[in-house]
Amino acid sequence: MTVYSKVDLTRRISIVSSYLRAETISNTTLLIQWDQPVAPNGIIRNYTLIINYGGSTIDRISVDGQLRMYLLDGLSIYQSVQISIAARTDAGMGPAANYITANVQQTMASPTLLSLEKSTNLLSVTNHQTTSHLVWTPPSNTIYTVKYYHLTLHTVQLSKLINKWTLRPNQVFNITLTLNPYVPYRLDALLMTDGRGTGMISSDVFFTKEGAPTAYPSISSAVRAQPNEGRIYWSPLDLWDSQGVVKSYTISIAQSSSNETCGNTINTKTVVIVSSSETQGLSHSLNSLNVQSPYCIKIQASTSSGPGPFSPSVLLPTYASTKICVLLSGVYNCSKWILEDLNEKISNATVAVVNSLNQACSCSITTSHLVQSSLTCNSRRIDGSALFCTTVIGTSKTSSQRLRDLLIERLPRNSLLLSGLNLNVSNVCETEDCAPLGTTGQTGENDEDFFKVFSVILSIVLGLFLLLEIFTCVLLANYCNKYHSKKSNQ
Repeated sequence: MTVYSKVDLTRRISIVSSYLRAETISNTTLLIQWDQPVAPNGIIRNYTLIINYGGSTIDRISVDGQLRMYLLDGLSIYQSVQISIAARTDAGMGPAANYITANVQQTMASPTLLSLEKSTNLLSVTNHQTTSHLVWTPPSNTIYTVKYYHLTLHTVQLSKLINKWTLRPNQVFNITLTLNPYVPYRLDALLMTDGRGTGMISSDVFFTKEGAPTAYPSISSAVRAQPNEGRIYWSPLDLWDSQGVVKSYTISIAQSSSNETCGNTINTKTVVIVSSSETQGLSHSLNSLNVQSPYCIKIQASTSSGPGPFSPSVLLPTYASTKICVLLSGVYNCSKWILEDLNEKISNATVAVVNSLNQACSCSITTSHLVQSSLTCNSRRIDGSALFCTTVIGTSKTSSQRLRDLLIERLPRNSLLLSGLNLNVSNVCETEDCAPLGTTGQTGENDEDFFKVFSVILSIVLGLFLLLEIFTCVLLANYCNKYHSKKSNQ
């Protein structure tokens, strides 16, 4: 139900006419509307709505002179209020219009909530020394027939209502406000359609005068997905702590001397990440890390006024490593073969070992987990053999020792294809002195022990032969003496 009344908006001598009306929007809200005076006798700076709730309770509400609407909420069903209005120019306030009486009617149903995609770039803010100039432009692509837009300005942290405005469809709203510096504000825009649908069309956070952040972002985690790659995650600053729009984050990355704490660091470098309004840049990849070095990481945020403090350092550890050597047999003329496409052969061997590990444990090993790889001839151990040695780096779930054990269990008596040549795996060892399986000893120390034992046994055998020879000679000598003595007696 809409109530109409003839309104006289005057300034000094001139008298103008307009219509003041009130319409029930919901069981607790009236939409009050009025027309612009035909002869305002100057620029209307603001209107004053006079709301009489009955008795001595009277509210005077100042409304910006650009507006022709106001949402009066906080009412109850069937409540009756009296409404009047007066206009003010630079010359002063005109007389108030006659009261109209408006009753809150019981609506058939609450307004339908619309699921709207929020528009961006509807608000622009220009900050001056002590004031902020806001311009809000309604969206041009809405599919609904809009009855009005309702803007509310709040402080972000405490959700304190600063002001509210109700705009006609297609009305661009300009206003200059005196707001507190370093404080985040939020301007919400809600639309109401002729079909009694309502929804939030935009929500913008802005600052007035900005300052440098007073706190640091909190690093939530730092993970090392690959030996040479990591990722850092952090939480955004509280808007009150940022004191402005965060424009960038600066990450400091330094190699640490300890894998347990952030102690002495070297080779510090910084990375500046420009923040976006959508993601706030809450994570960042760390590439080209030294695979065997732990790192200490810290972060700071910056606004247009400068950087804030750095966060405490967070350790990005490295994982333990173990050396392994794979003995390959079946190489003809290894010294010549090893010189041809050596890097390709090392790459082939690396991929083959990685594939074997992933088949054995499904532990997401990549070629970056194998470092310091080499391929050499192993002729001093066995002719026609080559030795592929590498350092295996563990993961957060699988230790390097476990990876080594898996290779020792899985690789021997299998084969690796290197540059078209299918080579047999004779053994997997932890040192370069690697012997084929089934031979005595698998390390240099075992070989030395074998030769020592062999030498002792050989010496004993030779000694026995010598003793036997001496004994034989003694026997022959005794026999010869007896024989000659017998001959002499005859």
